[in-house]
Amino acid sequence: MRIEIAGMILALVLFPAAFAQEPLAIETNSGTYFEGDTIVVSGSVGIRFSDGTPVIIRILSEGSQVDVYQGPPALDNGFAAHFIAEGPQWKKSGTYEIRASYGEYTKNIMFEFSTDHTSRSTEDTFEVDAGSRGTFDIKYSISGGTIKDMRIVPKNLGMIVEIEATDGGSMTLDLPREFIGAEAQDSKDIPFIVLVDGIEVDAIEAPVHSEFRTITIDFFEDDAVVDIIGTYAIPEFGAVMLIVIAGTAAMVAASRRI
Repeated sequence: MRIEIAGMILALVLFPAAFAQEPLAIETNSGTYFEGDTIVVSGSVGIRFSDGTPVIIRILSEGSQVDVYQGPPALDNGFAAHFIAEGPQWKKSGTYEIRASYGEYTKNIMFEFSTDHTSRSTEDTFEVDAGSRGTFDIKYSISGGTIKDMRIVPKNLGMIVEIEATDGGSMTLDLPREFIGAEAQDSKDIPFIVLVDGIEVDAIEAPVHSEFRTITIDFFEDDAVVDIIGTYAIPEFGAVMLIVIAGTAAMVAASRRI
Protein backbone atom coordinates (compact mmCIF):
# COMPACT_ATOMS: atom_id res chain seq x y z
CA MET A 1 0.00 0.00 0.00
CA ARG A 2 2.83 2.38 0.90
CA ILE A 3 4.57 1.54 -2.38
CA GLU A 4 1.41 2.39 -4.38
CA ILE A 5 0.97 5.72 -2.61
CA ALA A 6 4.63 6.56 -3.09
CA GLY A 7 4.33 5.71 -6.77
CA MET A 8 1.31 8.00 -7.15
CA ILE A 9 3.12 10.85 -5.39
CA LEU A 10 6.15 10.39 -7.63
CA ALA A 11 3.95 10.37 -10.74
CA LEU A 12 2.25 13.59 -9.64
CA VAL A 13 5.62 15.24 -9.16
CA LEU A 14 7.07 14.05 -12.46
CA PHE A 15 3.96 14.32 -14.65
CA PRO A 16 1.64 16.93 -13.08
CA ALA A 17 0.11 17.97 -16.42
CA ALA A 18 -1.20 14.50 -17.17
CA PHE A 19 -3.18 14.47 -13.93
CA ALA A 20 -4.37 18.08 -14.24
CA GLN A 21 -5.79 17.52 -17.73
CA GLU A 22 -9.41 16.46 -18.02
CA PRO A 23 -9.85 12.81 -19.05
CA LEU A 24 -12.36 13.99 -21.69
CA ALA A 25 -13.06 17.55 -22.79
CA ILE A 26 -15.40 18.73 -25.57
CA GLU A 27 -16.66 22.02 -27.00
CA THR A 28 -18.69 23.25 -29.98
CA ASN A 29 -18.04 26.04 -32.47
CA SER A 30 -21.28 27.76 -31.41
CA GLY A 31 -23.99 27.58 -28.80
CA THR A 32 -26.84 28.07 -31.29
CA TYR A 33 -27.43 26.44 -34.68
CA PHE A 34 -29.99 26.69 -37.46
CA GLU A 35 -31.12 24.15 -40.02
CA GLY A 36 -28.32 23.54 -42.53
CA ASP A 37 -25.51 24.70 -40.21
CA THR A 38 -22.34 22.69 -39.61
CA ILE A 39 -21.87 21.64 -36.01
CA VAL A 40 -18.24 21.09 -35.07
CA VAL A 41 -17.58 19.14 -31.88
CA SER A 42 -13.92 19.15 -30.90
CA GLY A 43 -12.01 18.16 -27.83
CA SER A 44 -9.24 16.06 -26.33
CA VAL A 45 -8.63 13.09 -24.11
CA GLY A 46 -6.30 13.11 -21.12
CA ILE A 47 -4.72 9.75 -21.89
CA ARG A 48 -4.89 8.10 -25.31
CA PHE A 49 -5.59 4.39 -25.03
CA SER A 50 -3.26 2.21 -27.10
CA ASP A 51 -5.97 -0.31 -28.02
CA GLY A 52 -7.71 2.07 -30.48
CA THR A 53 -10.66 2.85 -28.22
CA PRO A 54 -12.87 5.29 -30.16
CA VAL A 55 -14.35 8.57 -29.02
CA ILE A 56 -18.11 8.27 -29.48
CA ILE A 57 -20.15 11.45 -29.89
CA ARG A 58 -23.93 11.30 -29.96
CA ILE A 59 -26.35 14.15 -30.59
CA LEU A 60 -29.66 13.66 -28.80
CA SER A 61 -33.01 15.41 -28.90
CA GLU A 62 -35.34 14.61 -26.02
CA GLY A 63 -33.37 11.42 -25.42
CA SER A 64 -33.58 10.20 -29.02
CA GLN A 65 -30.42 9.90 -31.10
CA VAL A 66 -30.21 12.39 -33.96
CA ASP A 67 -26.69 11.67 -35.21
CA VAL A 68 -23.54 9.82 -34.11
CA TYR A 69 -19.79 9.85 -34.76
CA GLN A 70 -17.04 7.55 -33.61
CA GLY A 71 -13.30 7.50 -34.22
CA PRO A 72 -10.04 7.26 -32.29
CA PRO A 73 -8.34 10.42 -31.04
CA ALA A 74 -5.33 11.70 -32.99
CA LEU A 75 -1.74 11.23 -31.85
CA ASP A 76 -1.91 14.60 -30.06
CA ASN A 77 -4.98 13.33 -28.13
CA GLY A 78 -7.33 15.67 -29.99
CA PHE A 79 -10.44 14.87 -32.01
CA ALA A 80 -13.10 16.66 -34.05
CA ALA A 81 -16.45 15.63 -35.50
CA HIS A 82 -18.61 17.47 -38.04
CA PHE A 83 -22.40 17.19 -38.22
CA ILE A 84 -24.75 18.85 -40.73
CA ALA A 85 -27.97 19.98 -39.04
CA GLU A 86 -30.38 18.89 -41.75
CA GLY A 87 -32.46 15.88 -42.70
CA PRO A 88 -35.44 14.04 -41.23
CA GLN A 89 -33.96 13.92 -37.71
CA TRP A 90 -33.53 17.71 -37.54
CA LYS A 91 -37.16 18.85 -37.56
CA LYS A 92 -37.70 20.04 -34.02
CA SER A 93 -36.44 23.29 -32.51
CA GLY A 94 -35.20 23.19 -28.94
CA THR A 95 -32.32 22.19 -26.68
CA TYR A 96 -30.12 19.36 -27.96
CA GLU A 97 -27.56 17.33 -26.03
CA ILE A 98 -24.09 16.27 -27.11
CA ARG A 99 -23.04 13.15 -25.23
CA ALA A 100 -19.40 12.14 -25.66
CA SER A 101 -17.73 9.00 -24.29
CA TYR A 102 -14.24 7.58 -24.33
CA GLY A 103 -13.87 4.31 -22.50
CA GLU A 104 -15.30 4.88 -19.04
CA TYR A 105 -15.22 8.66 -19.35
CA THR A 106 -18.24 10.73 -20.42
CA LYS A 107 -18.96 14.39 -21.03
CA ASN A 108 -22.25 16.16 -21.84
CA ILE A 109 -22.89 19.66 -23.20
CA MET A 110 -26.00 21.34 -24.62
CA PHE A 111 -26.78 23.61 -27.57
CA GLU A 112 -29.85 25.31 -29.05
CA PHE A 113 -31.22 24.38 -32.47
CA SER A 114 -33.89 26.20 -34.49
CA THR A 115 -35.62 25.58 -37.79
CA ASP A 116 -36.94 29.16 -37.77
CA HIS A 117 -34.65 31.09 -40.12
CA THR A 118 -36.54 34.33 -39.48
CA SER A 119 -34.87 34.48 -36.07
CA ARG A 120 -31.45 34.24 -37.67
CA SER A 121 -29.72 37.53 -38.27
CA THR A 122 -26.60 38.10 -40.38
CA GLU A 123 -24.49 41.22 -39.86
CA ASP A 124 -21.90 42.36 -42.41
CA THR A 125 -20.84 45.22 -44.67
CA PHE A 126 -21.38 45.51 -48.42
CA GLU A 127 -19.04 47.41 -50.72
CA VAL A 128 -21.04 49.62 -53.10
CA ASP A 129 -19.69 51.07 -56.35
CA ALA A 130 -19.65 54.88 -56.21
CA GLY A 131 -18.44 55.52 -59.76
CA SER A 132 -15.55 57.97 -60.01
CA ARG A 133 -15.62 58.37 -56.22
CA GLY A 134 -14.54 54.77 -55.73
CA THR A 135 -16.56 52.63 -53.34
CA PHE A 136 -18.24 52.98 -49.98
CA ASP A 137 -19.42 50.49 -47.38
CA ILE A 138 -22.95 49.97 -46.12
CA LYS A 139 -23.26 48.16 -42.82
CA TYR A 140 -26.30 45.89 -42.72
CA SER A 141 -28.08 43.12 -40.87
CA ILE A 142 -30.72 40.80 -42.34
CA SER A 143 -32.94 38.00 -41.05
CA GLY A 144 -35.02 35.70 -43.22
CA GLY A 145 -32.77 35.93 -46.25
CA THR A 146 -29.49 37.10 -47.75
CA ILE A 147 -28.34 40.20 -49.63
CA LYS A 148 -27.12 39.42 -53.13
CA ASP A 149 -26.28 42.90 -54.42
CA MET A 150 -26.45 46.63 -53.67
CA ARG A 151 -25.96 49.31 -56.29
CA ILE A 152 -26.56 53.02 -56.71
CA VAL A 153 -29.10 54.11 -59.33
CA PRO A 154 -28.30 57.81 -59.91
CA LYS A 155 -31.27 58.50 -62.19
CA ASN A 156 -33.62 57.36 -59.42
CA LEU A 157 -31.68 59.29 -56.77
CA GLY A 158 -31.37 56.12 -54.78
CA MET A 159 -30.20 52.54 -54.75
CA ILE A 160 -31.39 48.98 -55.41
CA VAL A 161 -30.87 46.11 -53.00
CA GLU A 162 -31.31 42.60 -54.40
CA ILE A 163 -32.21 39.97 -51.81
CA GLU A 164 -32.97 36.27 -51.65
CA ALA A 165 -35.82 35.98 -49.14
CA THR A 166 -36.16 32.40 -47.92
CA ASP A 167 -38.68 33.51 -45.28
CA GLY A 168 -40.43 36.66 -44.23
CA GLY A 169 -37.96 38.89 -42.44
CA SER A 170 -36.33 42.30 -42.33
CA MET A 171 -33.09 44.09 -43.09
CA THR A 172 -31.47 47.10 -41.50
CA LEU A 173 -29.14 49.38 -43.47
CA ASP A 174 -26.80 52.17 -42.36
CA LEU A 175 -26.98 54.58 -45.32
CA PRO A 176 -24.03 57.02 -45.36
CA ARG A 177 -25.27 60.60 -45.75
CA GLU A 178 -22.25 61.41 -47.91
CA PHE A 179 -23.51 59.12 -50.66
CA ILE A 180 -27.29 58.80 -50.33
CA GLY A 181 -29.98 60.78 -48.56
CA ALA A 182 -33.48 62.20 -48.55
CA GLU A 183 -33.71 65.88 -47.59
CA ALA A 184 -36.09 68.80 -47.92
CA GLN A 185 -35.00 72.18 -49.28
CA ASP A 186 -34.07 73.29 -45.77
CA SER A 187 -31.73 70.26 -45.50
CA LYS A 188 -33.93 68.53 -42.95
CA ASP A 189 -34.45 64.78 -43.31
CA ILE A 190 -37.57 63.48 -45.03
CA PRO A 191 -38.55 59.79 -45.33
CA PHE A 192 -37.06 57.64 -48.05
CA ILE A 193 -39.51 56.07 -50.49
CA VAL A 194 -39.08 52.30 -50.27
CA LEU A 195 -40.48 49.79 -52.77
CA VAL A 196 -40.33 46.03 -52.32
CA ASP A 197 -40.91 44.29 -55.65
CA GLY A 198 -42.60 47.47 -56.88
CA ILE A 199 -44.92 47.88 -53.89
CA GLU A 200 -44.38 50.82 -51.54
CA VAL A 201 -43.73 49.88 -47.92
CA ASP A 202 -43.06 51.86 -44.77
CA ALA A 203 -39.49 51.82 -43.49
CA ILE A 204 -38.68 52.29 -39.82
CA GLU A 205 -35.91 54.76 -39.08
CA ALA A 206 -33.67 54.64 -36.03
CA PRO A 207 -32.68 57.76 -34.08
CA VAL A 208 -30.85 60.29 -36.25
CA HIS A 209 -27.08 59.96 -36.62
CA SER A 210 -24.88 62.66 -38.08
CA GLU A 211 -22.99 60.37 -40.50
CA PHE A 212 -25.64 57.91 -41.64
CA ARG A 213 -29.36 57.11 -41.56
CA THR A 214 -30.43 53.70 -40.31
CA ILE A 215 -33.59 52.25 -41.85
CA THR A 216 -35.28 48.89 -41.33
CA ILE A 217 -37.35 47.31 -44.11
CA ASP A 218 -39.63 44.29 -43.76
CA PHE A 219 -40.11 41.82 -46.60
CA PHE A 220 -42.03 38.65 -47.44
CA GLU A 221 -40.78 35.26 -48.54
CA ASP A 222 -39.64 35.26 -52.21
CA ASP A 223 -39.34 39.08 -52.38
CA ALA A 224 -36.36 39.99 -54.53
CA VAL A 225 -35.83 43.71 -55.23
CA VAL A 226 -35.87 46.63 -52.80
CA ASP A 227 -35.75 50.18 -54.20
CA ILE A 228 -34.66 52.95 -51.83
CA ILE A 229 -35.37 56.40 -53.31
CA GLY A 230 -34.15 59.65 -51.83
CA THR A 231 -33.30 63.14 -53.06
CA TYR A 232 -29.68 62.46 -53.95
CA ALA A 233 -27.44 59.48 -54.63
CA ILE A 234 -23.76 60.40 -54.83
CA PRO A 235 -23.99 64.22 -55.02
CA GLU A 236 -21.99 64.52 -58.25
CA PHE A 237 -25.00 63.11 -60.11
CA GLY A 238 -27.33 65.92 -59.13
CA ALA A 239 -28.69 68.09 -56.38
CA VAL A 240 -31.90 67.79 -54.42
CA MET A 241 -34.88 66.95 -56.67
CA LEU A 242 -38.12 67.08 -54.72
CA ILE A 243 -40.12 66.95 -57.95
CA VAL A 244 -38.80 63.43 -58.58
CA ILE A 245 -39.72 62.41 -55.05
CA ALA A 246 -43.23 63.82 -55.36
CA GLY A 247 -43.77 62.19 -58.74
CA THR A 248 -42.56 58.82 -57.55
CA ALA A 249 -44.72 59.04 -54.43
CA ALA A 250 -47.80 59.74 -56.52
CA MET A 251 -46.99 56.88 -58.86
CA VAL A 252 -46.78 54.27 -56.09
CA ALA A 253 -49.46 55.62 -53.75
CA ALA A 254 -52.08 53.26 -55.17
CA SER A 255 -49.94 50.17 -54.62
CA ARG A 256 -48.89 50.38 -50.99
CA ARG A 257 -48.31 47.16 -49.11
CA ILE A 258 -50.32 46.96 -45.90
